Amino acid sequence: MEGRTLSHYQVHEKLGGGGMGVVYRATDTRLKRTVALKFLPQDLTRDDEAKQRFMQEAEAASALDHPNICTIFDIDEIEDGQLFIAMAYYDGGTLKSRLQGGPLSVGAALDIAAQVAQGLARAHDSGIVHRDIKPANVMITGDDLVKIVDFGIAKLHGQTGLTRVGSTVGTTSYMSPEQTRGERVDHRSDIWALGVTLYEMLSGELPFPGEHPAVVMSAIQTQTPQPLGELRGDVPPEVASIVDRALQKGPEARFASAGDLALELVRSRDGTSATASPRPSLIRVLKRPKVALGTAAILTVLIAGGLRAFNRAADARWARTVAIPEALRLAEQDDYAQAFALAEEAERHTPDDLILASLWPRISAIASIETEPAGADVLIQPYGSPDSDWTLLGATPIRDARVPRGTLRLRVEKAGFGSVERALLPTDRIILSREGTATPGMVRVPARRLHTRLNGLNGMLFLPAPGYEIDRYEVTHRAFKDFVDAGGYEDPQYWHHEFVRDGRTLNWVEAMTEFRDATGRPGPSTWQGGLYPSGQDDYPVTGVSWYEAAAYASFAGKSLPTVAHWTTAASPDMATQIIALSNYEGGLAPVGAHAGMSQYGAYDVAGNAAEWAFNETGVGEDRYVLGGAWDDTSYKFFQIDSRSPWHRSPAIGFRCARYEDEAAVSEFMTTLEPLTRDYATEVPVSDEIFEIYRAQYAYDATDLEGLSEPVDDGSEHWTRERITIRTAYGDERMPMHLFLPRGVEAPYQAVLYHPGSGSLNAQSFDDYPLTGIDFLVMSGRAVLFPVYDETFERNKGRVLSFPDETQAFRDWMIRVVKDGRRALDYLETRPDIQADKLAYFGFSWGGRRASILLSVEPRIKAAVLRSGGLLRAHQLPEVDPFNFAPRVAIPALMINGAEDLIFPLESSQKVLFELLGTPDADKRHVVFDANHSIMATHRNQLIRESVDWLDRYLGPVH
Repeated sequence: MEGRTLSHYQVHEKLGGGGMGVVYRATDTRLKRTVALKFLPQDLTRDDEAKQRFMQEAEAASALDHPNICTIFDIDEIEDGQLFIAMAYYDGGTLKSRLQGGPLSVGAALDIAAQVAQGLARAHDSGIVHRDIKPANVMITGDDLVKIVDFGIAKLHGQTGLTRVGSTVGTTSYMSPEQTRGERVDHRSDIWALGVTLYEMLSGELPFPGEHPAVVMSAIQTQTPQPLGELRGDVPPEVASIVDRALQKGPEARFASAGDLALELVRSRDGTSATASPRPSLIRVLKRPKVALGTAAILTVLIAGGLRAFNRAADARWARTVAIPEALRLAEQDDYAQAFALAEEAERHTPDDLILASLWPRISAIASIETEPAGADVLIQPYGSPDSDWTLLGATPIRDARVPRGTLRLRVEKAGFGSVERALLPTDRIILSREGTATPGMVRVPARRLHTRLNGLNGMLFLPAPGYEIDRYEVTHRAFKDFVDAGGYEDPQYWHHEFVRDGRTLNWVEAMTEFRDATGRPGPSTWQGGLYPSGQDDYPVTGVSWYEAAAYASFAGKSLPTVAHWTTAASPDMATQIIALSNYEGGLAPVGAHAGMSQYGAYDVAGNAAEWAFNETGVGEDRYVLGGAWDDTSYKFFQIDSRSPWHRSPAIGFRCARYEDEAAVSEFMTTLEPLTRDYATEVPVSDEIFEIYRAQYAYDATDLEGLSEPVDDGSEHWTRERITIRTAYGDERMPMHLFLPRGVEAPYQAVLYHPGSGSLNAQSFDDYPLTGIDFLVMSGRAVLFPVYDETFERNKGRVLSFPDETQAFRDWMIRVVKDGRRALDYLETRPDIQADKLAYFGFSWGGRRASILLSVEPRIKAAVLRSGGLLRAHQLPEVDPFNFAPRVAIPALMINGAEDLIFPLESSQKVLFELLGTPDADKRHVVFDANHSIMATHRNQLIRESVDWLDRYLGPVH
């Protein structure tokens, strides 16, 4: 092979070889770099299916991008069909060759094992199991950086079988008990193999020795290895405990993840938490075995001037082996702020590290910030950590500064000027106002194009407008009391709009009789005796009609914001971040008590009190209400709502705007029509066309490659497993959460759950309330909650609206349905689940799109649709529930609120119910006197209806 040119690789010399292939040093003639080419034995690649499987695995491994995983550049084959892999070339050798010199020091062994565990954690997070961890597959470079090699080769080799061509005692010795039995393996087999490897590094011996594979496999299944402490006296008990746990016979008794193992290894090595990751202190270094001898002599050298060099070496090693891998792990979790801080510290000690250089684009952004006037200090803070310390970025103008990737808070300060708080990196010049000249309590939105990017509007304004100011907080009781005390309800000068009710114009006296508090005094409906509740000075005033809000705005020299001005200032493009820190539960709160802040510094735009906007809807006399209230679902932040201008709800308040150019506002004050759809004039598609649509939801039943690990919720009602499976599309994996009821014998009935669209804005599944599923588990049924495409951790930052007539929206909806079907595939593999007793429970979004899944998926036997219905707008027909609902044939219960403005009773809920193809005797529509969020007011009735329905059609749970 030496001297040949294969593709664009010139082969130079053989580096080594074995049963799994031969490795050569070569030159990549295109990119002028040295590479290693590994040629796989032909007997492993004659099977086309095995070859294709290996190539897919190698491609997946090539995307892992981790400093402890060998970089794969290419995979190809030569004329005779022999596969080869082009990998990064590293100076150094294998761990196997290093162990030929005997056991390693405890510190060196822990260093190597920790790096292997970190690499495995990255692979396992991507659903890739190595299957053949052993010293021969661990490379150690000249600077002690560990590289795991040969991902996928074990799978190609058929390692789940017991009789394997080319099998060796060495490889068999690292197999987990489940591997020796020919069972399916998961990430915990890699943890076992790493435990064997660590045992060998520390003792110089294998924990399960033998002269023949059958003897070794019998020992692995039945015997306990000799304790490390008996083989080597200086192995700390905590290290021996780590090895013992990794070598537990049952996978569930081992470490739940390679990441957990890595943290324990680092703690044992450094004597502290890996998250804090301090550099090794001099005293700890001197206590290591190879340093303990001759300490006095070493100290003499250090005192003479070697201390700085010693510390530099320790710092560089810490940066390379702890800080950078930990920063990579944090980056994978999108924790850019902590990754950035670690990378900055590491850069001080290893400024030329290539891995660190490749990490910066993933965790940082470039900021250039200007202010008027210049010379202002700019401080930054991670948006999601409002209680963390502020970091000084510098004084303006700031050019090309490196900052953590992700959403940031900015505070701009200059002596003699008012400070400014913003979010995101500004593209405009930030204007500072001299102290005392800015309007108190307001934030400035610069001149720009305004938009009305809200779901449910018919069309979207996108027009240029001058700058304006908007209240930082919602108007408070204290502020509104000034209006009342100044005679606001007795002075017509503040009431500029005609009082129109049901088409009739009311005079001043008639109108004022409507605006009374609970005791008949002038004031909001939530007040008594002309006073607001004691202790609520800084709570938002609620219980005011649109007319009262507009009158107060006039009194304050301001206006109610138009939908465009409110929406632009509220920054719905930041919905995920804002909602996570906003008030959508727990009752009304003082303004600013929650840290959800818009791009321009306005608080409580999401939740707390819903807010009146200026514009009419064109439907009766209704005016828009925006942002949602504390008792609404979170997607009300970007979903239109409206009420009669006379409505005085305790959940609705307002904030005001002040315009720099009043004349330029008129074009934004027009009537904005909501989306409407008359289903009575439409007919669902024919059966022939429907079959074409149905085919788009089909997929190949490929291997799920499921991985499962327990999650400790501390719940007395269930146990939870976090599961990941391969999706039916692309090269993705889908996390799922399976809740199994306590106190009920398996096998269980199971419910597939689909959440509302609030899951599209939640950053983590753990932040999502389980009040929608807890009662299902407590009824004795298992509940499977998939992380559907674009929800929770699978959110790719895409801005999605409901509905959308684009191809991208269609493709996304098809993926979501496939996710649901794939989840059912998994339930069928579980012996503890009754696969013939599966139900579906969908809330809101999950109730709206249920028709698609229920019409293409025959395994579901009954369904409950909570707060579901049909939307008011058109979408592409192949994802329009209108065309699928008539094909639903299973028993279906709909539970709705009569006051639901997302899915109105007459034009949405009843239309869906009538469309369902389920026989009349097997469908039921329950309507409560409630809004979209039924759970808040009718929880017990909702539970009773839902559980009774499942008992009726799946059978009661005993």
